Amino acid sequence: MRFSLLFLSSLLIISQAFAQTPEELENLKKTFPGHSKIVLLDETYLKIDIKNDELSVNYSEKTRSFYTDHKAQLYAEDEVSSSSFRHLESIDVFTEIPEGKSFKKYKSKEITTSRMLDNDVYFDDILTHRFVYPNLREHAISNLICNYSMKEPRLILGKLLQDFYPVHELVYTVDVDERIDIAFVSFNRNGFKLDSTLTQAKGRKIYRFMAREINPLKVEDNMPPARYYIPHIIPIVNSYQLKGKVIPVLRNTDDLFNWNVSMLADTCVPDLELRQKAAEITRGLIREDEKVSALFGWVQKNIHYVAIEVGLGGFIPECAGMVYKNRYGDCKGMANLLHQMLKGIGIKSYLTLVGSNDLPYTYAELPSPITDNHMICTYIDTAGSSIFLDPTNPYIAYGTPSSFIQGKEAFIFKEDNYSIEKVPVMNPDFTQQYDSMQLNISGSSLIGKGLVKFSGYYYQRVKNTSSNIHDDIERIKFLGSYLKRGNNKFIIKNATEIPENKPYTIQYAYDFEIGNYLQTAGEKLYVNLNIFQGLLHEKIKDTHPYPIIFEMQNSLNYVVDLAIPEGYEPDFIPQSISFENEYYALKINYSYKPGHLTYTLYTSYKTMMLKPDQFYLYNEYLQTVKKAYREVVTLQKTI
Repeated sequence: MRFSLLFLSSLLIISQAFAQTPEELENLKKTFPGHSKIVLLDETYLKIDIKNDELSVNYSEKTRSFYTDHKAQLYAEDEVSSSSFRHLESIDVFTEIPEGKSFKKYKSKEITTSRMLDNDVYFDDILTHRFVYPNLREHAISNLICNYSMKEPRLILGKLLQDFYPVHELVYTVDVDERIDIAFVSFNRNGFKLDSTLTQAKGRKIYRFMAREINPLKVEDNMPPARYYIPHIIPIVNSYQLKGKVIPVLRNTDDLFNWNVSMLADTCVPDLELRQKAAEITRGLIREDEKVSALFGWVQKNIHYVAIEVGLGGFIPECAGMVYKNRYGDCKGMANLLHQMLKGIGIKSYLTLVGSNDLPYTYAELPSPITDNHMICTYIDTAGSSIFLDPTNPYIAYGTPSSFIQGKEAFIFKEDNYSIEKVPVMNPDFTQQYDSMQLNISGSSLIGKGLVKFSGYYYQRVKNTSSNIHDDIERIKFLGSYLKRGNNKFIIKNATEIPENKPYTIQYAYDFEIGNYLQTAGEKLYVNLNIFQGLLHEKIKDTHPYPIIFEMQNSLNYVVDLAIPEGYEPDFIPQSISFENEYYALKINYSYKPGHLTYTLYTSYKTMMLKPDQFYLYNEYLQTVKKAYREVVTLQKTI
């Protein structure tokens, strides 16, 4: 939401010294009991000027932290990062050690700078600056002061207002030239008390946001990406006045479109070699969608994905000819290669920006480059439907979006305008694990043969890993992580990949044993056919404060055929179960034919996000699963 600020007639006096006495520090320990680290001050000062007819952005960050016990040394090593867009101008690191009623200052002796290494990024310009707070100990105070300059005002990330440590005082100041029109967008601020003021003087507008005694965030299982739950505020420069004219920046999505178009203007036309290759790949194909699918598949299989985050390379696609010749590219380069190859054979397509599910924003609430972080290519078929093509993923079918952009907004760049469309969410049966087994009883063990099939995003996940496995032992270990059965004595004896005619499906045949699984009492055998342990989880606590994000909707389909031992027949067969609510479904059926008892289970997960007020839907489902899993087949000896 956008919000207004109270105008003040006088200058805001910002305290430059936040020194606490030993008595005040002791009181803070009582305010936040049980915490080894208390942030005394979390201050950011953002200054936006107009210099040389352009916007100039600088900001400083100051953090002072107090350590309450002997665990202080655990926090001695720290680091910050910078890049060509966010240049670190200076850094000051020191520790204050109490001596009587005052503190003695110890400066850090060394700050080492190195390139950040990330398995997902091949080329980047991110630097890591590592340091140690000297003599950090109980009752010490660490200080970190960093000053940055920014090249692009559209990339201001804003301020996170809460952390996993308690914060005594937080101050966020945005100081702008009065000719600059700026707005603020806040997220996740329900119940978070944030005071705000605005002071105008000497050609400046100074916005100040303040909070005190901020409790730490709770650490929970299944936490979503940070910006889904951490309260934060993002400044957006709408425009500025220069020489009697209004210079637009990010007033709306039209301005965002114009800026992005300036980044995409020089994406290189398809050269002769590229056009010839596109024609070769599509030779003999008649329908336009067949040609699009063929080129999409070629880029998927022949261009290796590497992330490139060097300067404007993080925003401007590399020339399609270079990506083609190098046989590698980032998401922008690969999307542009596909776009240019299609263009080379006369088929229209459109470069498209989209945010991954790490980002919670929509373009309506945040018309900014930080709303997206991925580029794909969009083809509009003859029926007028948008087909979202992400060639960075080698294991998804034509017409299927990558799992991490499902449900997100796609910003589609057309010739001289744009459209914003929602990427479809694939239904649960698109992503399915189908598992059929034949079971035989041997003493107290179950001996079985199985055939498991993975489709949709399960196929993608399994294929990504299995394509690097060439050893039988590793294959069995890998498959075992998906096929937990019965108890901890479940053992896969062997596993073999079986050719599958259906595309984007992978299947394995496997032999297994579940030892010490059956129970006996007199002349009765007790067999629990609910052997699929993956459904048994813990109830979501009512106190869990955050939404839970899922990568995909999916379904599981299991069929078990139990051979009834000679001389036995069923004495008790559980009733079938059917359950369904808005987000979850479960069906379990038992059927008997002489000599065989068949068990089938189907379950589906029909959402990609659960909000706290929806947790009860999962807990209802889980309660039904647990009740069903207590049901046991009884076999009576007849001979």
